[in-house]
Amino acid sequence: MKTLSKTLKYAGLSTLAAGSRLLKKTSLHDALQRSLASKMTAMKGIPMKVSQVLAMREDESAELFEQAQQDIELMSDELVLSLLAEYSPVFLQKALLQTEKKGASLGQVCHFLRDGCHYAVKLQYPESEDNLDMDNKAFSLVSSTFSNFSKGFQCSEYAETFKEELNLELDYDREARLQQEFFDIFEKCSSIIIPRVESLFSSGRCLVMSWEPSLSMKEFQKQATMDEQKKASALITEFYLQSTLASGLIHADPNPGNFGFRLHGDAVQLVVYDFGSVVKLNTQEHNSLLALFQLVQDGQNPAPALLRLGFDAALLKVIYEQLPALMVVLLQPFFSEQRFEVTSWNRKEKVTDILGDKRWNFMAAAPAGLFMLMRSFYGLFYYTDKLGGGLFCSPQVKCILKEKRQEVLTCLSEQKDSLTKVVQAGLSRYLIISVMENSRQKVKLTFPFQSVDSLSSLVPNEVLQNLKDRNIVIAELVKDVRRSAYRPQVIFSLCDGNKQIKVYLE
Repeated sequence: MKTLSKTLKYAGLSTLAAGSRLLKKTSLHDALQRSLASKMTAMKGIPMKVSQVLAMREDESAELFEQAQQDIELMSDELVLSLLAEYSPVFLQKALLQTEKKGASLGQVCHFLRDGCHYAVKLQYPESEDNLDMDNKAFSLVSSTFSNFSKGFQCSEYAETFKEELNLELDYDREARLQQEFFDIFEKCSSIIIPRVESLFSSGRCLVMSWEPSLSMKEFQKQATMDEQKKASALITEFYLQSTLASGLIHADPNPGNFGFRLHGDAVQLVVYDFGSVVKLNTQEHNSLLALFQLVQDGQNPAPALLRLGFDAALLKVIYEQLPALMVVLLQPFFSEQRFEVTSWNRKEKVTDILGDKRWNFMAAAPAGLFMLMRSFYGLFYYTDKLGGGLFCSPQVKCILKEKRQEVLTCLSEQKDSLTKVVQAGLSRYLIISVMENSRQKVKLTFPFQSVDSLSSLVPNEVLQNLKDRNIVIAELVKDVRRSAYRPQVIFSLCDGNKQIKVYLE
């Protein structure tokens, strides 16, 4: 009966999700979404974890899921103390429960005072393990509510990856070890705070750590100046780059409850919580990730690094020549020489122009395990966008690659590019706008080749009008450039009396 009841609950979630998709922009749709959000949160475990993901979506339903998490029914004081007596009786002997509590997907964090020190105690919900112990059919019903995250992955592999990670989150001993590794990375950085683990009092279902109060992002934004928000954005960037790229530790749970902020005069601090959903890359995986960034920075084909990361060789072979241009687009935020606005990325259109129908090859070639890295990068983009000022991390990325250059070179020497072909023309380096008058150079402007995506803003209005009069659409010219994978070429050339205008890639 317990299994049947649980499956019916998941089936109910699936029905609500399907109904809300069919009835968009109606009052009934809103009611269904509200009901879906509250039910997922109340069930805790996987449903609440999914609810946290949905709360970060850029649509009208996000607030409903966020509100549902705020309204979660917390464990009673009696239940908290009884669980602590079971999980950490030594700590409980002198501990006093305070009023502050915070609900999470798989556990609840409580504030305790012991021997004059403040502690945060994360206790596992009694029902968390039951919610994770489900059959594949039940899981697919729940995972269908966030299908937008599964594009490009085989559903069965994706579901299994997500399920494995959630099972690992139940192991608080593992979380304590990983949290300690993050603590060691940022111990000397006074602006990034990782709660200190108290291993003496912790156990597999109880994690005791230093109490580190902070403001939520919304509370912080109400109090902080724009300059302080930019400082917070820079700290978010430093956290993700130093942990993921420099250290190979992927914090893959970017839900807003896991990042807090402090204001001390003009100083800003970032507090990071919850290290249950962390992927620790092995040496090959970490070096392969670094190699991918290095190859893209050098304008070389990234195939060797992609193969080492687990991409399918047969599927990549079909799009080999387009890989340099593709990865330049996908990693553009990390190499932009100016602040990068994620809202202007236009990634989907660019990828479609470069690969056409072959874009499915790249998505299908990607290993399911890459999903956790994608979640981490999504967190970086999400917070820097919300805090304003855009993302600017190119100097840090280049510095990390320089420090890790020997590891990268060793990695690349071990992986032969089994896809290599003879390619007639490589990736362009520059976009050139040349104006000649009476056979003399009047203007010659040089831009990074990626600037071609903004060509209409670089060309003077009179030239745009001239092109329009000739039925030449500049947006179509840009699409043609992408379809050629940004190869060196003349984009257009015009003669107007004694003036010659030429725009080209070299």
